[in-house]
Amino acid sequence: MIGHYIKIAFRSIQRDKISAFINIFGLATALTSVVLILLFVQYELGYDRGHSKADRIYRLNFESKNQQTRLLATVSPPMGPAMARTFPEVEKATRVRYTDEVILTYEEQHYYQKGFIYADSTFLDVFDFPLQAGDAQSALQEPNSIILTPEAAERYFGKVNPIGKIVLLDDEIPLKVTGVFAETPTQTHLKFDIVASFSTFRVPYGYPVTLESWTWISFQTYLLLKEGASIAQLETKFPKFISDNMGPDRVKTSVLHTQPLKDIYFHSGHLMNTDANRQGNFAYVKGLSLVAFLILLVAAFNFMNITIARSVNRGREVRVRKVLGAMPIALFRQFLGEAVLLATFSLALAMVLLALGKDYLLQWLAWDMRIEMTDFVPLIPVLIGLAIVAGGLTGLYPAFLLSRFKPTRVLKGEIKTGYSGIVIRKALVVAQFVIMTGLAVGSLAVKQQMDFIQNRDLGFDKEQVIALQLQTPDFLNYYERGKKFLNKTRM
Repeated sequence: MIGHYIKIAFRSIQRDKISAFINIFGLATALTSVVLILLFVQYELGYDRGHSKADRIYRLNFESKNQQTRLLATVSPPMGPAMARTFPEVEKATRVRYTDEVILTYEEQHYYQKGFIYADSTFLDVFDFPLQAGDAQSALQEPNSIILTPEAAERYFGKVNPIGKIVLLDDEIPLKVTGVFAETPTQTHLKFDIVASFSTFRVPYGYPVTLESWTWISFQTYLLLKEGASIAQLETKFPKFISDNMGPDRVKTSVLHTQPLKDIYFHSGHLMNTDANRQGNFAYVKGLSLVAFLILLVAAFNFMNITIARSVNRGREVRVRKVLGAMPIALFRQFLGEAVLLATFSLALAMVLLALGKDYLLQWLAWDMRIEMTDFVPLIPVLIGLAIVAGGLTGLYPAFLLSRFKPTRVLKGEIKTGYSGIVIRKALVVAQFVIMTGLAVGSLAVKQQMDFIQNRDLGFDKEQVIALQLQTPDFLNYYERGKKFLNKTRM
């Protein structure tokens, strides 16, 4: 029976190729957009969720209540190790210190390097960043040790094995490559290209602090709790911890909070000292999800309109089947099945279009993500369900309309969609127009806002402004001389 319905569906498509093409291609275009948005939403929601211990990892945040309340995503350098020693709930703690752009030298070639961070030896115990070369247990144990991403390794050493190679930091500190990450971590709020052992870190010149200063709030610190440990119970111990280590007078002005790892990417906008982290916008994700729904809704309305318009042309088929004794439920199943079949064809075509154009689309949308075939695997049940639901919902009314024709009127050839059908078609057209107008106006408003941000008058000519990093204290002595030289060169 199913094979018979499929055969009839193919014959129907062959008889009205133009309408079928419009239906399939229109729905396929919409599904391409919807699937692309779903992949982006899936990618965004996957941030920091790939770590095996993600449910037990928390970042320490610091709230300062002095003259004004400040919320920081950083704490003092001795705080993490002290918590690991003090609280039995804490299995491990690891610190991360971001730096400005540094200069690395290899074989007399100098490179400006962004994404250079310092991390404790426990960094790879807390987070799952696998290595393709080197030992994760010892890679960050020794001072002057670094781990590179594959891109950084290729930048400095090409195809040569980088393990054991030496690069110079600021022309004076030798750094030994002890590991290479298996891949460049992307779905993490942590941004880095090179990770150096924390024991390599030196307090910047002129800072009136040390690594034992409890008031130097500049280090992102993560706690890995033991299995079964209660984060709420741990937080009740924080006031005494602050009193013991920072002084009783600091309890009223200093508050420690914990933030689950899975919440950091989307919920750190209110925190200071997060400029170096990747940050997501959950409102943007929700907005895109709504856009995907509206696109699918417009495509469904278009599908229904065309199918209802075609219903008159299928009168002869309905006439013959009614005379032969076809029951309304059988006709209903057939026409509904045809709609699902067309939706399935549309989904298959959408996958082909997405596979061919994904790179261009991602570049055009400026979405920093990669789409691999494996990314579709978690979406397979969703996509199959989407095809069935889209086909079912869009074909529901047309199937009902075609199956309810009266045999006596069918024999006379009097097949009309009726007043209700006309009203529904008009309503669908109006709904399509309203939704598309809303999307167009919203897109135009966003584009104009982005143009304003990118092209607004900053009050100075940014093309004539440069920034110099003062790598050594001696350079300060040559500031005026360098300034005069630049002014003379410009003239």
